[in-house]
Amino acid sequence: MRGLIPILQALLVLTQSLRVAGVLPTGMIEFKSTKGYTYCAGGDFGPFLPSKKHAPELILTEPAEATDQMGCTTPLVLPPLPANQPFAVLLARGKCSFESKTVAAEAAGASLVIIYNNEEGLYYNKTAGTPQLDYECSNGNAFLPTVAEPLWSPLNNPTSCATDPRCASGRCVVTNHTDAAMGGTEVCCAWDVYMTMGPDPTIENGTASSLPSSPSIPAVYVTMRDADVLKTEMHAATVAASFSSAFSSTTSPTLPLKQQVLGAGGREGVLGMFRIAVYERPRPPYNLSSILIWLLGCATVTFAAWNSSRVKTGGRKGGVRREVVLMEGGARREEEAYDEDDEDEIPAIELSIGHTIGFIVMASCFLILLFYVDLNRVISGLYALSAGSAVATIAAHPLLKKLLPRRIARALVVNYGRWDIRINVLDFLSTGLGLGMGVWWFVVRDTANYAWVLQDIMGVCLCVLFLTLVRFPNIKVATVLLVLAFLYDIFFVFLSPVFFHESVMIKVATGGAPKADETYCEKYPLDKKCHVRDTLPMLLVLPRINDYATGFTMLGLGDIILPGLLVAFAARYDRAMGKKHLLAFHKCCSERSYFRMMVVGYAVGLMMANVAVYAMNMGQPALLYLVPCTLGVFALVSYREGTLRQMWQGPPALQPPGLPQHQEGGEEAPPAGAEGTVVMATPVEGSVRAGSEGLAVAGNGSGMTVQGENGSSNSNNSSTVTGNSNSNTNTNTAGAAPSVTEEDAPLLDI
Repeated sequence: MRGLIPILQALLVLTQSLRVAGVLPTGMIEFKSTKGYTYCAGGDFGPFLPSKKHAPELILTEPAEATDQMGCTTPLVLPPLPANQPFAVLLARGKCSFESKTVAAEAAGASLVIIYNNEEGLYYNKTAGTPQLDYECSNGNAFLPTVAEPLWSPLNNPTSCATDPRCASGRCVVTNHTDAAMGGTEVCCAWDVYMTMGPDPTIENGTASSLPSSPSIPAVYVTMRDADVLKTEMHAATVAASFSSAFSSTTSPTLPLKQQVLGAGGREGVLGMFRIAVYERPRPPYNLSSILIWLLGCATVTFAAWNSSRVKTGGRKGGVRREVVLMEGGARREEEAYDEDDEDEIPAIELSIGHTIGFIVMASCFLILLFYVDLNRVISGLYALSAGSAVATIAAHPLLKKLLPRRIARALVVNYGRWDIRINVLDFLSTGLGLGMGVWWFVVRDTANYAWVLQDIMGVCLCVLFLTLVRFPNIKVATVLLVLAFLYDIFFVFLSPVFFHESVMIKVATGGAPKADETYCEKYPLDKKCHVRDTLPMLLVLPRINDYATGFTMLGLGDIILPGLLVAFAARYDRAMGKKHLLAFHKCCSERSYFRMMVVGYAVGLMMANVAVYAMNMGQPALLYLVPCTLGVFALVSYREGTLRQMWQGPPALQPPGLPQHQEGGEEAPPAGAEGTVVMATPVEGSVRAGSEGLAVAGNGSGMTVQGENGSSNSNNSSTVTGNSNSNTNTNTAGAAPSVTEEDAPLLDI
C-alpha cells in the first residue's frame, strides 16, 4: 500500500496544469554593422514598434555623464552625434520611472529608448535585494565575509555564485540573510527576465511638474545579458572606427569618409557609432495553422455527415441479417456472417423543439457556472472517457476488425451467463485502446508537445459518432436550434462583457489570466497563483506554425456538430432521393445536391470566420458566419425549388415506414390470413424447415414465421410487419416459401 503513494503523487504532478503566462519579447534589435540581433520587450506606454520594413536605422549612444547612466536628470546630456542622424539612447533601470526616462530622452532628440536591467536598479532605495522579486537562492548562492560598497560592486558578485550553471543572469544579489557558520552574508542569483514597463501615473494624468506630457517615441526593455551584448558591440564599433581613423591618417589622409570608418572584419560605423534597427518581431500575416484547422473542420463535417447517411440506425441490422442467413436454408453458418453480425446499431435520436430549447438553456447555465467555478479539470476527465469511447467505436473497432483473425476476434474474454455479459477479444481491445488514449491524453495534456494530436483524434471521432446517432427530423427543428445557437454564440462572446465585465465564452474557453503578474509567473511557473484554468477540451487545436508567440489555433466541436447536423440531414435526404455518389464534388454544377451545397456553405462560412479573426484581431463566434452560410442557403434554395414546406415538416423520403405496435405477452397477434402479412422474431438456436404451408423456423423459445394465404401460424414474442405487394413485405400467394434476399433485409429493420 505504501508503494502506491509515490505513484499517486507522480500522477498528481503529471495532471497539474503547467500553462503559465510570461512576458514575451515582442521586439527585435538588429545590429546593422554585424548582422547580429537580440530581443526586447515593449512598454505599456508610447507608440508601438514599427515593422521591419519601416524601421529606421539608428545610432545607439549612452549618456555622456558616467554618473547619470539612468537618464533621470533633465536635460539629458549626450555625447556629440552626427547632424540629422536619428539615434537611440541606452539607459539603465533605476531611480525614476520608465516613462520619465523616455520623456527625457525624447526631449534630447532621441527616436527610441532602450532601458536595460542592472544591479544598481535592483538596489534602488533598498539595503538588500527582495526575495523572489530580485533573486532566487536555489539558482545559485554563496557567502561573503564582508559586503563591499556600493552594493552593486563587482566584489559582491563572487565567481562561485555567478558561474553556477543554474544562474542564467551571471549576477548575484546581496540578501538580508547572514549565517556566521557559513561565513557571512548570503548572496543569491539575480533574476534577469523580460518585463513589461508600466506607465507613470503622474505623467499619464498630467500631474508631473518637470515632465510635461507622455512620450511619443517607443521604449523597449532588455535584460542584463542583452545589455552586455549591446555594450560589447558598441565598444567594438568604437575601437574599429578609431583603428580605421588612425590607419587612414598614416597612409592616405585623403581617403573618403566611408573608408575611414571601416574597421576590422568589415564592420562599418559612423565616427565610432554603433548602428541598429529596432522593430516588431515579424509574424506571418496569416498563419498556416488557420488554413489547416479550416481543412480539418471541413473534412470532419464532410465525412461525419456522409457517414451518417450511409449508416442505418434505428434497429439491429445484424439480427435481420442473421434471420436472412437462416431463411436461406442454413447454407451459411452464423459465424460466417462475421462482418455483418458486428454491425448492431443503436437507435438514432431525432431532436425535437423541446430538445433544442432545453439544450440552449442548459448550455447557457452551464457556461455561466464554469465562468464562476473552475470545473475544467472535471470536464477534461469526463471528456477523456467519452471521447475515448468514441475512438473505440469509430476508429479502433473497425481497424482491429480488419487486422485480427476472425477466430481470435470472436473469442470470448468475459462470459457471464447469469447477467448475459459477453465480451469478445475485439470489443475488449478496441475499448481498451480508446479509453487508454483518453487517459493518456488526460495525463499529458499540459506537459507533452504532442497532446494536441491525441485531442484532435478524439475530437474528430466524437463528432463522427455524434452525427451518426443524433439527427434532425426536419428543417423546423434545425432552424430553432441553429438560430438559438447563433444568438447564444453572439451573446456570450460580444455582449456578455456588459453583464459579466469580461467575455464569458473567451474566459471559459481559454482559461482566463493568472492571479500573479506575468514577470513573477515567468520566474515561478509552478506557483499556484500562476496557474490558469485548463482550457475546455471540446476543441480541435493546431499549434501556430512559424510564430514566435506560439499558441494554438482552435475550432470548437460545437462549431462542427451543430452545423454538421444540418449537413447530415442534407446527406440523408440526397441518399434517400437516389443520389449515390454524394462525394462527387466535381458534379456540383451539373447535378443539384443539398449535401454538396451544405459542405460548400460550411467551408465558406468557416473561412469567413477565420478571416474575421485576423481582421478584428480577436476571437470570433464561428456560428455567426456558419449559420447564414448553411441554414440560410438551405432555406433559400429549397424555397426556390418549392420544397421548403416539405422540408419544414419533414421530407417523406426520410420518414420511417409505419409499423404496428409490438405485441406483448398474452395479447394475440393480428388475425392470420391477411395477404402480405409477415411475422418476424429473432431466431435463437434452430434450423430452417420449408413446407407447403409456408416457412417455419424451429428453435427454442422464439421463431420466425412467414405466413401466406393458405397457412396460418403463431409465434411468441414476435414483431409484425404488414403491407401490400408494393410495400416492404413478402407476399406468398401460392403457398410456397417466400423469397427473402439481403436486398430486402434492411427494409425489415425494426
